[in-house]
Order: sequence, then structure tokens, then C-alpha cells
Amino acid sequence: MNIDIRKVSLHFLLLSVGIAMSMTETPAGAAVSVREVRKIRNTAAPLDNQMKKIELFVQEQVRSMLKVKDQSELKPLINNLMENSQHTSNQVDTRRIYSHRFSSALHSVVKNAYEQADQFADQNLRWNIKLGLAFVTANANNPVLIEDLILFLKDKSEAVRYWAAKGLSLPIIQEYVQSNNVDNQNIVADLLKILGETVENENNEYVIAQIARAAPVKYPEGVNILKGCISKRISQYKDWTVADELVDLEIVEVINRIIERGNIDRGQAGDLMLGVAKIVTLAYLRYTEGMTYKNADGKKIVLLPERNQEYLKTFLIQAERLIHIITKSGAQQGRLKNILLMNQWNKIKNALRSILISIDKTFEIYPPGTPSGSFLEELPPPPARIVERALIRVSLDKKGSFVGDDQY
Repeated sequence: MNIDIRKVSLHFLLLSVGIAMSMTETPAGAAVSVREVRKIRNTAAPLDNQMKKIELFVQEQVRSMLKVKDQSELKPLINNLMENSQHTSNQVDTRRIYSHRFSSALHSVVKNAYEQADQFADQNLRWNIKLGLAFVTANANNPVLIEDLILFLKDKSEAVRYWAAKGLSLPIIQEYVQSNNVDNQNIVADLLKILGETVENENNEYVIAQIARAAPVKYPEGVNILKGCISKRISQYKDWTVADELVDLEIVEVINRIIERGNIDRGQAGDLMLGVAKIVTLAYLRYTEGMTYKNADGKKIVLLPERNQEYLKTFLIQAERLIHIITKSGAQQGRLKNILLMNQWNKIKNALRSILISIDKTFEIYPPGTPSGSFLEELPPPPARIVERALIRVSLDKKGSFVGDDQY
């Protein structure tokens, strides 16, 4: 089962906001206080000796994270770093210099802290510290930390990998690795290698979505990484292990943006849109099969929880819209939306074929001899576990009990 990493993310965000609303703590024996750092962060143009205090402050906070006894002691340290990672100035140069010095100081200690935390016997504390380090590093939003984010992407924890991939997907990181002035090609090579290896072995759909965002498509390897994300989602549909279909909307949005900006050639665009066509087809088949499934006795069983029904509708409707934009199709827009909202099952298949034909007209996705609009994927029958869970859900609903979506 996929862990909803977004809930983990929300936990840390609320954690930081909650602490920010209260008195932020300075670790005992610290050479630089939070109050002093806030003052420097609001100084129009910090001097070098002030920036050295910021660097020392960052190092002290990270090292203090290794001394905590429980999560409650970790919260103020994470917040101290989050709150003070960026300068408040309107001057671009001031913000850039501050961010570089802050992130360089973080880079100088975070790898060692991560490796030490990874040896902690207390599993919960080990996980929380590593997640906190990944969270802070990702949100520092600076290319100086790419090497550290690559390290976090190798972690066993899905939540740590999520934040690593999310940090690597941020615009400033993407601009750096895809610019013509990258000063360290070894880091780019390492990034492409680890993203490729991660997506090959990754099963958490939220991590896969972030890897799709992080794939630097300027390089052929980056396009292959994005294709790998699509392949993983296709496999998850066929295995009936998809938990959140809106993940696919994120991936389609990434592909649309890349094609609209002209970041890839026509052949690469065609390969990616072939993947989009397959995912949309499988989502359609999942929706129709999930809503109209009949067992061996001919009894109709709704396999999909209400949450997934809505997710699939949203994905199919928004995918249709995005495909119309990218194909510049003259076909009727919003057709699938109206059909889905009115539950006109007999018309859904033709609407999907229309979408596939519009993709083919623009990107020529079908091999010679295959009629345009044909389905390029088949969805295997639902495994017994899916049917059993649906029956349990129906039984509990009749008894007035509630079964959570996480049990799907």
C-alpha cells in the first residue's frame, strides 16, 4: 500500500507553522540566538561577519538535531532552520547571497548529520531526524544542496525520498541543472543516474510524481526517466495497485508543460504522448470496470471507493482538457466531462476514442496498420483482493460502519 506522503508533508508543515506561532527556542549553549538571526535576516545588507553568524547558527541547529530525545525537541530546530533560510529583502542580490551562504553552511554539515542519524537505534527518532533533514534541505531551495538531495533520494524511507525528489523538482534546481552554464557536470550525471535508478525501483506513487517533475528533460536520460515514471504507472494500473489517480494528472501536466515550451523534439514528444494515451486508456478501463464489475454469479459490485471514483472522474476530465490544449484539437472540448457527470456509460468509450485520435493526429502514436483510436492497453481482471475489499466495504456500509479509503 502507498503511504500518502502528502499527509507526512502536511504534518511537517503544520509542525513548523505551529512552532512559529509560539516562542522559537534557541538550543542551550548556542553561540547564536534565534533573535539575533532574525535581526540579521531583516538587515538590508548583512555584513560578512553577520553572515558568518548565520553559518554558525545553521551548523548549530543541525548538530542539535542529533542530540534530541524525542520529536517534540526536534520541532523548534526544524522551524529555526525553515524560518531563517531566506532573507526578507526585496533586493535579488541580497537574497541570493544570503541563500548561498545559508545553504553552503547546511551543505557542510547535513551529510554527516544524516549518516549519524541513520545509525540511531531508536527507529522512530532515526526516521524523524532524517525526515527533518530532508525537509529542511529541500525547502532551502538552492543548487548547492543537490548533492545532499541525491543522498536523501537513496534512503529507505518513502517520506525522505519524497522530499528529496520534491527538492530536486523545484524551479531553481531545474534551471541550474538544465542551463548551459552548469559548473559541475558530475552532479548532473549523478542526478540523472540516481533518478533513473530510483524510478526503476520505486513503488510509491507520490515519489514517482515528484521524480517526473524532477527529470531534467534537456538530456535524453531525463526524457527516459519521465518515460520510466509513465511505465511505472501503467504497471500499477495493470496490477490494480493504484491508490491515487490524481498522481497521473500531475504527470500529464508535466508532459504538457514540457511540450508547450518546446523543451524536447517531436519524436520524444510522441513517445511521451503515447504514454499519456496509455494511462488515459487504463484510467478509463479502471473506471468502467470498477463501476460495472459483475462476479461469477452476475452480481454487480462497485469495486472503487467513492474517493477513487471522484479522482478518476477528475483525472479523465482534466486529461481531456490538457490533451485538447497540446494537440490544438478542433474536437468538441468538455465532451467527456459532460458524459462522466451524466453517467452516460454508452458514450464514454467513443469519447475516449476521440481523445486518442486527436493525440494520433498530432503525434502519430499508432504503429502502421493499427487503426487510430484503438485501445493500446488492456486492463487485466481485478484480483481477488480488490473484490474482497469491495464486498467488505459494502457489508460495513449496510451495517452503518465506515471503512476508510486507506483500506482500498
